[in-house]
Amino acid sequence: MRNTTKHLILFVLITLSIEAFTQNLGVKAGLNLSTIHYKNGNSNIKLNPGFHVGVTAEFPIDDIFTFNPELLLTSKGHIYDPKEEDIGGGQTIDLLEKDNLYYLEIPLIAKTTFKIGKIKSILF
Repeated sequence: MRNTTKHLILFVLITLSIEAFTQNLGVKAGLNLSTIHYKNGNSNIKLNPGFHVGVTAEFPIDDIFTFNPELLLTSKGHIYDPKEEDIGGGQTIDLLEKDNLYYLEIPLIAKTTFKIGKIKSILF
């Protein structure tokens, strides 16, 4: 019961601090199309569709500068699909290899905004 109370108090304090400092929180998701390149130029490598999903925040420092940290779970990799591979003795096999790599990415983005006339520009 004590842990539940502590977690509830912590959640309320974090929520209040977010509202007090006008930070923006959001969710980010998307598609990754990744592959790998070898020096010998292997043409049997194909795109491996993956994903990224995570949370993002925006902390205004002043009217011009903003700090944007993100926490993303990202899937990358490649597919190796040769038509046939010679294993010796005139025997061939079909070989399919799919590598999925999962990363925890933490990009730290500094952003500046300025106005040009009536247009607000964003510069990363």
